[in-house]
Amino acid sequence: MNRSLFFLALLTPLALHGLFTQAAEQPVKPGYGAPPVAPAASATTINFDKETTGKLPSGWKAEGTNQKGPVATWQVAKDDKAPSAPNALSLTSVNHDSGGTYNVCWTDGGAVKLTDGVIEVKARANSGNEDQGGGPMWRVKDKDNYLIARYNPLEENFRLYYVKDGSRKQLATAKIAPAIPAGQWFTIRVEQKGNAITCFLNDKKELEATDDHITGEGGVGVWTKADAATSFDDLRIEPTPTTPNTPPREDGKKGENSEQPKK
Repeated sequence: MNRSLFFLALLTPLALHGLFTQAAEQPVKPGYGAPPVAPAASATTINFDKETTGKLPSGWKAEGTNQKGPVATWQVAKDDKAPSAPNALSLTSVNHDSGGTYNVCWTDGGAVKLTDGVIEVKARANSGNEDQGGGPMWRVKDKDNYLIARYNPLEENFRLYYVKDGSRKQLATAKIAPAIPAGQWFTIRVEQKGNAITCFLNDKKELEATDDHITGEGGVGVWTKADAATSFDDLRIEPTPTTPNTPPREDGKKGENSEQPKK
């Protein structure tokens, strides 16, 4: 055998082994075939137990939609029967006799906001002759623009609304039987994805609707109507994580998973 060919036959497997080993040891660079990974959702649960009783939670504000008369009094209150005792957020004094006022308490300008994802809260209707109960509000722009899901023990129904410029419009309703009486805690869970909304009452899906009136990021909070005095606890917010864009390659070209022009 030709001596050159003999050495080439010996070196070729070694060269190929080194080539594959080097390729295997190279880290995968972002945008070089590795798909972008969405960050894990960061859930926040607010149980009001570290807040000062007799005051609003830090970063929250109390207002009224279509307010007539003094604004209702909201405060963190001792409640040994709260789902996560010792505290709950309660509307303790209505302060007005307006049947058309929506009492709202929410995270104006705070760090807790929601566009898409889950909002859940536990609530207990304490009193009310004209109205009872309440529920969570989300995508809150201000006291006149938001989404709201509420349960009313007096009417024995569960409803989803949007409020736009202070005007409330119903998106979906369900009769609840047997009714959940005043004085008993219940849980409302809302799942928002784009314009699609699904609402659960005590883990049972009751409402589905779509809405394009209230869009984008907003604050979160709780809501009652007229003379409904209600307590709330364990407000849980879990935003849907967004998928990051594929980063550019170091050579300035698109990653392998980016859309390439057709040849």
